[in-house]
Amino acid sequence: MHDDMGRPQRKDTTKDDISTKESALEALKEKYEDAKAKLEKLAKHEAGDDVITDEEELETLKEGKTTFDETVKNYEKLEKELKDLKSAELETKNKTAAVTKELEELEKKD
Repeated sequence: MHDDMGRPQRKDTTKDDISTKESALEALKEKYEDAKAKLEKLAKHEAGDDVITDEEELETLKEGKTTFDETVKNYEKLEKELKDLKSAELETKNKTAAVTKELEELEKKD
């Protein structure tokens, strides 16, 4: 297209630019609202003000706690077993040393 003077007319990109920028702005607003909601939820959780209303989420948390409690119990049990084994090892070393000493004394007498 040309104007009255025969010069080529520029395409009006202002409307397109505005539309593109409005779309981008809307997308940013959505991201902002999502981030804001997540931050608010996190803040409530950190403050202890959140209450879990979803039964499935509650069950998942209970299962996680049960697993954690079982892990702690197993750790304590293994810790006790290790302590017992170390004690038995020391006792065995002492008995071995005593028997070795007796053998040496018997060999000297022969």
